[in-house]
Amino acid sequence: LLALALNFAGVKFGQGYADFASLFRGAYTILGMMLIGLGLASISSYKFDFKFLTVAFLAKFIVWPIMILVIISLDKAFFGFFTEQIHKVMLLMSVVPLAANTVAYATELDAHPDKASFAVLVSTIVALFYIPLISMLFLS
Repeated sequence: LLALALNFAGVKFGQGYADFASLFRGAYTILGMMLIGLGLASISSYKFDFKFLTVAFLAKFIVWPIMILVIISLDKAFFGFFTEQIHKVMLLMSVVPLAANTVAYATELDAHPDKASFAVLVSTIVALFYIPLISMLFLS
């Protein structure tokens, strides 16, 4: 709420804040990758959980992009809220790999961080091929 209020009030922050925000994003990415690495390192004997990966991947790589395509189709046909560029961004954001913060939540909640780490790793590998495929099919 404070951020929204400051934004609406037109408060501008200096270049130091912009530099800090840029550096923070880089550090946050590195910390996320370290969490995944620590989660993977903690795996002593991993049993491949096919059901978990199947459900996670179906939801992330099939159901979510289909839902976004439906939203985009409805917007194009009826509403017109978004531009074509926003439609492309929405589709692209729907096919990115599982979020690294999933591992942080799984670690904090002690909810199988090894499975979460493995799922993030495999989804990142799948996304290396899936994102260009979706881009060729829908974004060209």
